[in-house]
Amino acid sequence: MKCAMVTAGFAVVIAGILLAQADQALNAPDRDAVQYAQKKAAKNDIEIVVKVRGENVAGDGVNVDISLTNRGAQEVGYIHADFYHDFRFEVLTHDGEKVPYTRLGQALFENSDVRKVGESKLPPGKSHSICYNIGLLFDLSMPGKYRLGVKKGIGGTKTESFGLEVSELEFRVSPPRFEYTEKPIRKNETPQ
Repeated sequence: MKCAMVTAGFAVVIAGILLAQADQALNAPDRDAVQYAQKKAAKNDIEIVVKVRGENVAGDGVNVDISLTNRGAQEVGYIHADFYHDFRFEVLTHDGEKVPYTRLGQALFENSDVRKVGESKLPPGKSHSICYNIGLLFDLSMPGKYRLGVKKGIGGTKTESFGLEVSELEFRVSPPRFEYTEKPIRKNETPQ
């Protein structure tokens, strides 16, 4: 009888410890959670939110999420050129030097003739979101700290024109991670 009570008591203590550990694990911050740098700007009831991953790896994409939201009561127009020309990007090193374009960036921004494609509408209370991989446009192959600036023109042919700008949005590019695996060499096999 004593043995059964001790065993039952021990089981309750172990269960309590396991529940406490499970509660700690559920409420602990996620060490692998992605951190984002984000900035907003607003003018005339139009808000732009720009978000970039705070830590990126050289050679991977550096995605920038942009959202335009109409917080006003009137529909707003904006010029829609094409995917890469709808927003103006500027990327600077931590020291303030302009980051050069990639070959694709040069072809799109230095050697291209941008034409107006049309005017898009943003109804009251609605948002327009888009994601750009600026790693395709700017040479972000060197590890270091960078600063991003984004500009967007608002207003169309029949509405007041103004600009929205977010600047000094900081992000970092880390060296690529290489995995080394050792493959055993068998008899009569030459290493590669």
